[in-house]
Amino acid sequence: MKPADATFYRYLPVSQRDENWGLYVTTAGESRVTPHSPYPLV
Repeated sequence: MKPADATFYRYLPVSQRDENWGLYVTTAGESRVTPHSPYPLV
């Protein structure tokens, strides 16, 4: 498995309503790293 096949990320927009609440997420994702592999993947 190539690193590009195992990585996923998404940038999320922030609305004024989110800012008014004072809590929001801007980025989420995952990356699978096999045992004994260098981390972070470059």
